[in-house]
Amino acid sequence: MKQTKKNYGKKPTTTVSKQSTNGNKGNALRNRYTEKFIRPTEFPARSGRMTYIRKDYHHIIANMIPLISDGTVSISSYIDHVLTEHFKQYGTVIDEMYLEKQRTSTSVSAFVGK
Repeated sequence: MKQTKKNYGKKPTTTVSKQSTNGNKGNALRNRYTEKFIRPTEFPARSGRMTYIRKDYHHIIANMIPLISDGTVSISSYIDHVLTEHFKQYGTVIDEMYLEKQRTSTSVSAFVGK
């Protein structure tokens, strides 16, 4: 989501990409989505950490998950799976960016022991 100076600080609008789930391709997409995201996690929510998400995202997820999972998946499980997929897809890029910044940042050892 791109914010410009014009709408900076204002509540962003949430848009959901609309992909058809009609036909064989749609069923395959629906099945992949369910396998990746609509399932419990291996860790209990209490062992995780609290974090905050946008109110509108929470509203969407809180209304969607109980319906499409028949009450078997928690919000924490869903968010965990979304983040897992994000890191699988972008992990290499994230690692490269992290290592680049780490190499260029000044370390404590640069100030002591010289």
